[in-house]
Amino acid sequence: MTPRKIVLLVFMSLALISFGVGLYVDLNFSQHSPTQPRPEEGKVYQHVANKTTVYLTKRQLIVSYIPVYGFILSFGALAYLGVRWKLIKLASRQPKPQLPKAENEDDPRNHTNRHEAR
Repeated sequence: MTPRKIVLLVFMSLALISFGVGLYVDLNFSQHSPTQPRPEEGKVYQHVANKTTVYLTKRQLIVSYIPVYGFILSFGALAYLGVRWKLIKLASRQPKPQLPKAENEDDPRNHTNRHEAR
């Protein structure tokens, strides 16, 4: 396995992991966070999680956005590097040498006056 494939697999794994963590965090906050603000607990930041409006602390709000940005960055790096390396591979490919085709003397399409010169 080439180092380029390993790098692409790492970014793909990071993207999938951050997507899964994002789903888990969203589901967890929608089930375990209050739907009314609680200033005494610091849960005053409104956030929509799993189609439910919940109130989170500042730290919980930051945690809810980390998987989203992680997914965007890792997927973006995966796409950028994958396309870039594919273009480099295509650009550095050497063309196959074309050998001239041998002429068939019996073919009427390749008629020349060579037989008359003999």
